[in-house]
Amino acid sequence: MKDTHEKGNPTITARMLPDWRGGNPYQQLLADGIELSGIKVSFYSDYFRGLPVFRDFLKNKGSVDVYHLHWLANYIRFEDLPRKLFYSIKLLLDLYLVKACGIKIVWTIHNLLPHEAKYPGLEKWISRRVAAAADGLIVHSGSARDAVEEAYGIDSSRITVIPHGHYRSVYGELPDKSVSKNLLQLDEGKKIVLCFGLIRPYKGIEDLIEAWKRLPGDIKSGAMLLVVGKARDKAYLDTLELLKEDDSSIRLVEGFIPDNELVTYFSAADVVALPFRRILTSGSLLLALGYGKLIVGPRIPLLEEILGECPSHLFETDEEHGLSEAIRQALLDNDRDTDSIAARAEEFSWDRIGMRTRDLYLKVLGK
Repeated sequence: MKDTHEKGNPTITARMLPDWRGGNPYQQLLADGIELSGIKVSFYSDYFRGLPVFRDFLKNKGSVDVYHLHWLANYIRFEDLPRKLFYSIKLLLDLYLVKACGIKIVWTIHNLLPHEAKYPGLEKWISRRVAAAADGLIVHSGSARDAVEEAYGIDSSRITVIPHGHYRSVYGELPDKSVSKNLLQLDEGKKIVLCFGLIRPYKGIEDLIEAWKRLPGDIKSGAMLLVVGKARDKAYLDTLELLKEDDSSIRLVEGFIPDNELVTYFSAADVVALPFRRILTSGSLLLALGYGKLIVGPRIPLLEEILGECPSHLFETDEEHGLSEAIRQALLDNDRDTDSIAARAEEFSWDRIGMRTRDLYLKVLGK
């Protein structure tokens, strides 16, 4: 462990794993924010050979203080149960060996379970044990802390709430709305409801399409629903295509959306729909918030906590046609204060998040 100081704090090196920066800017933004606080951050992506974390420790002995674990999927990636169980046990052994050498483990819990877990019992078993082994646990909201405490049997005092940051700095400012609508071949006079991100069942997209189809004709005639993103399951995409049938006011845009096109869709949007069935944290929510978009979503603790007093249209999950009514109200809402929504996003800046993560590192290291 190093004793040199920078900015008045011990120089600490954190190593993040797995390295998922290729498909999501979250980890790079987090690393940048942490480094602003004087902590050195590196990444590690080798998880195909035996005991990858311990091997990395041996290779870099003396230069890593904290291993900051994120998603577990890459370490227990197999589809068949015997190998998944074997690699789950191997992951635990890997972490225990590193801990035995005095290195600290921090785990950011992004999901209670993988969204389409094939073996939820095993996934919960390994998650509970990784949580018990970790020296520090991070979740992105108070509601997530409560859910983790209940699901994993972890005392809430071991869990630190550090919010997810916004993405506005990644994708840049929004272009002109008229130009964006023209590029996307959208009617200039229609309001646009956008559902953006990976097209997966837990996001409630079927519920959204059904709710949209129940809207009164005079509302639908002046609006369009855009569902945009990459579908991992063609069968699920086919289900959505069949569900929307020949409704010309619904457009499905399937595929990876480059960064320069993302801002075009958000510029064109008047409302962002996030009809989650279940969620522990959401980058899409912070993306919409950063761009000052009016949000429609379920009245669940996560959304209430993140949105605060921002203008929004949340529906009760047990209310029949609640989603349809929330969409209708959002489309009729001409008094939305987009500046106050965007201002709320500043509370989720990466420099603040980096400082709080640094504080947790110092705590687990006893500094």
